[in-house]
Amino acid sequence: EEMREGNRAYDGSTRRQMRNSLTLSDAEVDRLVDAGDYVVRLKVPRQESARFDDVVRGSVSFDTSEIDDQVLLKSDGMPTYHLANIVDDHLMDISHVIRGEEWLSSTPKHVLMYDALGWEPPVFAHLPLILSPDSDRGGKLSKRDANELGIPVYVTDYREAGYEPAALLNFLALLGWSPGTEEELFSLDEMVDAFSLDRVGASGVQFDIDKLRWVNEHYVRDLSVEELAEKARPYVEDEGYEVSDERLHTICELVQDRIQVVPEVVTDNRYFFEDPKGYEEAGVEKRWTDESADLLLAYADRLEDVDTFDTDAVETKLRTLADEENVGAGAVIHPARLAVSGRSYGPGVFGLLAAVGKEACIRRMHRAAEELG
Repeated sequence: EEMREGNRAYDGSTRRQMRNSLTLSDAEVDRLVDAGDYVVRLKVPRQESARFDDVVRGSVSFDTSEIDDQVLLKSDGMPTYHLANIVDDHLMDISHVIRGEEWLSSTPKHVLMYDALGWEPPVFAHLPLILSPDSDRGGKLSKRDANELGIPVYVTDYREAGYEPAALLNFLALLGWSPGTEEELFSLDEMVDAFSLDRVGASGVQFDIDKLRWVNEHYVRDLSVEELAEKARPYVEDEGYEVSDERLHTICELVQDRIQVVPEVVTDNRYFFEDPKGYEEAGVEKRWTDESADLLLAYADRLEDVDTFDTDAVETKLRTLADEENVGAGAVIHPARLAVSGRSYGPGVFGLLAAVGKEACIRRMHRAAEELG
């Protein structure tokens, strides 16, 4: 315990009170070195300032009296992180060290080591931390917080959640960096041209999953329907649904401007793949009338006669029925949507009906007429 306490206090103000190469005779030092049981420390100058320029934070200064004599080589001869870090960066000709602000307090040690070795230090840029979106938790976004808040942690998590790589890059670039305009959506090439470290702020930024979804939504809309269908296929199969390429293409075309991540092709639109398990209460209350069941059954009967079940055919049958019954088209459209999807909202109803298919539409209309009365 005394050794641990001593190591904590090993700095410029205490080093001469300890048994080390500064307080022992040369002969004793040689003996201990030959024995091999020793560590090598950084001799931090006393009562000076360790200064360096940071691209993000400007001129930074640390009082050396607050810096401990960092161990550089352990007793087994292995270098510690701090020594290995600067040697590796020097040998690799690293020009810029860009890292999170939690490493700011280690930088004066690195600057002192560069100076001791006579090496030119790289340019430092300490980026702001990504903070938890929960202000009650505060601080840096941890893996535990992310898991509890439903935020993906690993790159594979974002991929599995259906985020586009370019969208994630776009979102991350905007965490702490400002392009100096109101523009928020950038291609990778545009980000490369616009990005500058001197426009990165020093303050931490909260991770906003809703903003990421908003950014991703725009990238999803930029996909071709073929690309979206190809990306959606694994999620469809994971749910156990069997659907042809042609039908999946049609579904993607209908929902592309209504989703934010690719899995929502399935998770937010299950009525394309299975009968609805219930009906939206607000939609029933607002859209279902005393005449709805009869109109729906009449529409289902007319759909029985359709040979080519496409958008034009289902629309023609509906509008003809509405004219004959002397009601507005909405009197049939809204109950039909509720019956087939279980919702009062969604893509265009005629495209929806055509994509669901003749047999399923008729079956669902009969079921809704019976259950909703």
